Formats: sequence, structure tokens, C-alpha cells
Amino acid sequence: MSQGFKRESRTRTSLRGRETPLTVLLRMAADQARAQRVRQLKDEHPELTWRQIAEHIGVAERSAVAWAKTGGMEYANAKKFAELMGASVDWLWRGEEPLDETQLDRIEAKLDQALEMLQRASGEA
Repeated sequence: MSQGFKRESRTRTSLRGRETPLTVLLRMAADQARAQRVRQLKDEHPELTWRQIAEHIGVAERSAVAWAKTGGMEYANAKKFAELMGASVDWLWRGEEPLDETQLDRIEAKLDQALEMLQRASGEA
């Protein structure tokens, strides 16, 4: 009498849900854009070799070289790479520049106005 073996699921679990062809294409496009930013940062620092970068981050040299080709990297490695290169991790990861002080000041002023309006409205009620 043979017993059946329970097959383990080897599918990737994710909080993002099921991947569709569109989400795969969007991720691939984001990875390619990130690869371009990696190459740009490396080009700005010709004094650093891929081996030095890899050793600093704690990965194999071929992994670091692959980032420039595929853009596929873990966020923790992206943070270390951005720090080493003197760049923003937001820019490296998503292509977004961090807010500057002028933008932050405008946001803070708008929040102060909104808070003041809420305080007046609650005082009138």
C-alpha cells in the first residue's frame, strides 16, 4: 500500500496579490529604469570598481555588476549603494527626488493652515 506524498506549494507568496502580465511589465520597466540609475551613479564614480562596491555592500561582485544590467536588487542593498554613492535611496529605487526644504516649508505652512481651520471650526460648533 503506497502513501501519497503531500506536495508543498512552491509558488511565491506575496502581499501584492496575483501578478498579471501588466504588473510583470511594470516591474520590468521599473527594474530597467533602476538599472539605468545604477549605471549613472557608477559612471559618476569611476574611481570605484565593482569589486570595491560589492565588498562595501557585502555582496558578490557579479551581483553588483548585475544591478547595472537588470536593476534587480534588494532594497537593503539599494540603501547601501545609494549611501556609498552619495545619492538618495528614493531616487535610486523609484526615480523620485526627495523633497527639498522649500517644498517642506510649503507643506508645513499648508498643514498649519488646515490645523487652524479645524480649530476654528471645532470652536464654533
